Amino acid sequence: RIVSAYSDRFLSRWLVLLFDLVAVGVCYLIASLLLNNFQVDKVVSPEVPDRSLLVLTAYSIGFLIAGSYTGIVRHTGQQDGQRILKGSSIALSLIIIADLLGYWFGRGQTTYFIPYATALINFLLVLFALIGTRLSVKWLYYRIISQDMVSKINVLIYGAGTSGLITKQTLEKEPGNPFNAVGFIDDNPSKVGKALLGAPVYSPSRALNEEFLSKLDVKQIILSIQKLTPTQKREIVDR
Repeated sequence: RIVSAYSDRFLSRWLVLLFDLVAVGVCYLIASLLLNNFQVDKVVSPEVPDRSLLVLTAYSIGFLIAGSYTGIVRHTGQQDGQRILKGSSIALSLIIIADLLGYWFGRGQTTYFIPYATALINFLLVLFALIGTRLSVKWLYYRIISQDMVSKINVLIYGAGTSGLITKQTLEKEPGNPFNAVGFIDDNPSKVGKALLGAPVYSPSRALNEEFLSKLDVKQIILSIQKLTPTQKREIVDR
């Protein structure tokens, strides 16, 4: 399949940065139109190139410092969102500083002046656009690879702790793996009945019986418990 064939190939980080800057430019245009009631004649002015250059330069510096373009888009996580927030915040600060310096040294007359409202709306739009597109790509990617689940082997992960969560994430991120984790097994009452990473947590007494396993068509159980002694492992296998 196409997804499996390109699973080990990633988009160049410089192309990601270029896309981000194009998105910044579009967001700045939208922010300007919003504040001018979509009156194009007020937005299009001789100062547009200078102001656009300031915005793009500020966000370029912010993204380069924060490294928001270095993550793998289809595996976007919380840390990637934090990088985008950090880079955009740096850019907003640079724009405000440039405005203040331009106003101070230009005595109120500067083509680089960007209204704070425009800068703030642009900041919010950029956050929404960049994080939203990344999450959309991630959702689409996992949506596509989930179509292969029909031919995969259903498994339960014994252990809903950190190790178990890492195991499930690893299975999901590898399109070529033959397993589909349909749930967790854990003896912690506070976790039973809840869902982790979209998979339900079952108690050992409920999950470890032939009728339940047949209902979910579970073929294997993956042990994923840290510091599991041989005795505990035998007890789980015997059950």
